[in-house]
Amino acid sequence: MSADITPRLGLPWLMPAQAQKHVTVNESLGRLDALLGAAVISRSTVAQPSDPAEGDAYLLPLSPTGSAWSHYSPHDLTYFQDGAWFRVPPRTGLRVYVADESALVIWDGAAWTGWSTLISALANLTELGVGTAPDAANPFAAKLNAALWTARYAGEGGSGDLRFVLNKEGPADTLSLLFQTGWSGRAEIGLTGEDDLTMKVSSDGIAWLDALSVDAATGHLALGAAQSGYRLSVDGDAFVDALRIGTNPKATKSDLSLSANAVLSSENSLSLVLAGDSDNHRFSFHVGGDSGVTGVQGAVEVASIDRDGLKLGPTTSDAPLAVQGAGSLGEFNRTGSDGDMLNFAREGVAVGSISVTGSATAYNTSSDVRLKQDFAPAGDALSIVCAIPVEAFAFKAGGARIEFGFVAQRLIEHAPEVVTQGETEDAPWQVDHGRLTPHLVRAVQQLAEIVAELKKWGANG
Repeated sequence: MSADITPRLGLPWLMPAQAQKHVTVNESLGRLDALLGAAVISRSTVAQPSDPAEGDAYLLPLSPTGSAWSHYSPHDLTYFQDGAWFRVPPRTGLRVYVADESALVIWDGAAWTGWSTLISALANLTELGVGTAPDAANPFAAKLNAALWTARYAGEGGSGDLRFVLNKEGPADTLSLLFQTGWSGRAEIGLTGEDDLTMKVSSDGIAWLDALSVDAATGHLALGAAQSGYRLSVDGDAFVDALRIGTNPKATKSDLSLSANAVLSSENSLSLVLAGDSDNHRFSFHVGGDSGVTGVQGAVEVASIDRDGLKLGPTTSDAPLAVQGAGSLGEFNRTGSDGDMLNFAREGVAVGSISVTGSATAYNTSSDVRLKQDFAPAGDALSIVCAIPVEAFAFKAGGARIEFGFVAQRLIEHAPEVVTQGETEDAPWQVDHGRLTPHLVRAVQQLAEIVAELKKWGANG
């Protein structure tokens, strides 16, 4: 640094016996005017303004352009004064307000850094507001639409855990989360005047109802007003029979019903009914119906379990698993890898499966060599295939006409192994078209052998 200027701000010294001292003093004052409480218009403007106002200042970005700016260095503070541009190389600690960013930046010796990034600790604040002003009643206040808290990972020097610790002085004090609508309370959860965990709700912020409590000493759960002595207890007083366990007077043979009709609207009431008699115990789930009616009158059955098995929908089938409904009746979704979705077995021996990949579904029949014996070359399949009647027909139940198809009762005469007869006289016969594949492959092989013989015969003339 030259001995003619000050070491920090670069202000020119007054020299002994110097003429026109006012020029030096005015230069220093102009420099001080730019640096004290420094504020610039922008730090991203590259082109030197063509018509700047007195006092305009900028922090220069990389590669500035213009008659004056092109001779200055990036990061310089430049200001317009007395019709000319001047520059001040930044020194560590220089603070500048950037107007177009509404941000305070500090020169750290290498770059202009946002003031907020240099703050590593705040301690003993009496009030803090984020997007709003705090007050004595709410010394910490935040007004925002989303908030994110994440654990500090082990790779960053943390443990990977995140735990909020909220503490109160004594059991009789309150530690809770209060949820409001329009500044009126609607729900509160926490330790409210005791050490038991409670949840309360309100429709007006004035009258509150106990919804749930967990006993701190036993871990017992209570719905409604607290009850003791039971791991789970339900009090219907506050909700007018919120849950009923007892004999259903609308049903027969001592059915047991659980209903929640009273706490839901008549359009959305829910009933769970366990019905039984000496012949067939049955557990069914119903939704809908009239909330004023005990049991399942007017409700729709969605599932049931009886001695036959599980039923989904209002089916009367006696199969161990039966599904009835409109549209798609289910979805199977395998995650993580390709493989079997369903496996089929008879007497514990695997006989087939349905497997999936990322793009296809395969219907598999057991063909493992370890399951087979008495191997021999296949016989004549060509004559069998040629004898199979292929017919055009339409199903009586409707649908598009089939131009090429099989009839099970006629196909069984030629390939009985591909036909499954009904287990009862009225049950329809079925055809496994896939089991015709070996016949077709063998027939093609026979045709290939015939073609080869014809070629040999033709070659020999």
